[in-house]
Amino acid sequence: MRVNFPPSVTAAFALIVTALPTLAAETTLPRRDEPGQFSVTIGAEYSSGNYGGSAATDIWYFPLNFRYERDRWLYRVEVPYLIVQGPSDVLIVGGGGMGAHAPGGGMTATGTSRTDSGLGDIVGAVSYRLQRSAASRPAIDLTGMVYFGTADAAKGLGTGENDYAAQLGVAQDAGAATVFGTLGYRVTGDSPGIDYNDVFYGTLGIEHAFARNIAGVAFDARQAYLPGGDAFATLTGYLITRPGTRTKLTTYLLLGLSDGAPDWGVGVTYGWYY
Repeated sequence: MRVNFPPSVTAAFALIVTALPTLAAETTLPRRDEPGQFSVTIGAEYSSGNYGGSAATDIWYFPLNFRYERDRWLYRVEVPYLIVQGPSDVLIVGGGGMGAHAPGGGMTATGTSRTDSGLGDIVGAVSYRLQRSAASRPAIDLTGMVYFGTADAAKGLGTGENDYAAQLGVAQDAGAATVFGTLGYRVTGDSPGIDYNDVFYGTLGIEHAFARNIAGVAFDARQAYLPGGDAFATLTGYLITRPGTRTKLTTYLLLGLSDGAPDWGVGVTYGWYY
């Protein structure tokens, strides 16, 4: 089904991936010494929210991630698949997944709904460890990301334009606990008739290691993509377990703290390390 978006920015949503286990947000978590240089991770997440409007938007997001680490370098690629159910004037920005922004303080109701699915924006990321962690100093990573405009803009699964982001991540160990944070800046490609803001974003979190498990909580925030819209803010709790020496299971639950975010979300990922 083709979705025709009106030229006014008040008739579209702008959504961005912020769920923790997805690639874009994985770069905000502490970088760990995984058992192997190469890994493959699959995932599934569901989010739902009104985003300040009267109609709910439900999003299923299925990422396939590839990761390769060598010395100080870390390379990652995410290939996502999207299913979007909701108002016909919903437009996804940044590859899909969780998080949304309702420009103009709310969505203009159209009375129509759609279900669309397909490939999302493929994401590539390269990280370099500027400083290794020690008892008296934190680990510092510099990351660059490209969100390739591979999603179908006619279906509202993307803008058809590339986005670019750069961020600095810091993680400090304190015994079994780790405090971490990031600060990044994203240059957003503009759709025809819609001029998106370039935005700052960040994460602040803490996690604790329990034998083979890690439990944590993270606060994520981002500026609004469109003038007059709501900023993005969420709180996410997650649990990382090790079913085997070379596998990792992550589950998480997200709570939206602003109209620019989903009301709630839940997800899981499973990774193999070689």
